[in-house]
Amino acid sequence: MSELRKAGLTVERDGDGYRLRPDRLDATEFEELLATTRTQSESVRHEEALASLEQALALWRGPALAGLADVTEAERLEDLRVAALENRAESRLALGHTLDLTELERLASEHPLRERLRGVLMLGLYRGGRQAEALEAYAEIRRALDELGLEPGAELRALQGAILRQDTVLDVEPESVRSSRHLPASATPFVGRRAEVDAVTELLRGETRLVTLTGPGGAGKTRVALRAAHELADAFADGVWFVGLARSSIRRSFGPPLPKRSGSQRRR
Repeated sequence: MSELRKAGLTVERDGDGYRLRPDRLDATEFEELLATTRTQSESVRHEEALASLEQALALWRGPALAGLADVTEAERLEDLRVAALENRAESRLALGHTLDLTELERLASEHPLRERLRGVLMLGLYRGGRQAEALEAYAEIRRALDELGLEPGAELRALQGAILRQDTVLDVEPESVRSSRHLPASATPFVGRRAEVDAVTELLRGETRLVTLTGPGGAGKTRVALRAAHELADAFADGVWFVGLARSSIRRSFGPPLPKRSGSQRRR
């Protein structure tokens, strides 16, 4: 008991026994840091996210809950650790840093069906001048998924196509371009709609000052606009910004809620 307290852990009486305060456990701190990095990544603050991820991963000193019977919780924590490693690799790629490809290749072999991990490895290999190996990494996961009657997702297929074309979108962007995007992060990958995005960017790179996208609700107008803005970041000296015009967005951006009109006002 005294050794646990010396290690900085808080031990409390619990009936006839003792228990550790969960808020002082490495696992709890790790999950809190991981949640913080998610917010930082969504705000495109990759330097802060990378620092938080390094701090979170430094808490790991071996297998989670080694020797304990709770296998399900250990597996959950291990899955979060791999997700943190994926996040760290993505932040490093976003900042133009090199990756530890040996570690990524080992992780990919241990988790052969994780598409996000495979995508990070493919991009890391490609940027390291190893295009053939990047394509082979794609072929490996395609074979593994094919045995289960599945195929790689749209995002991974799009990455393979970009590597085959040696698309410049895979190159490292200057920090000035990355920091000029003041846009919300997309909850899911943007796939397709290339013609619409190209049409919008072509107009705005020319003399057109205002472009309006029309269509029924849920057609993807906002996503097309955000993708076009993402690609236009280098075209405007003051960067690109998102201003939501929904009532809730206006409230968050410009102050207190708008006053509600009475029934008589509505009738007039």
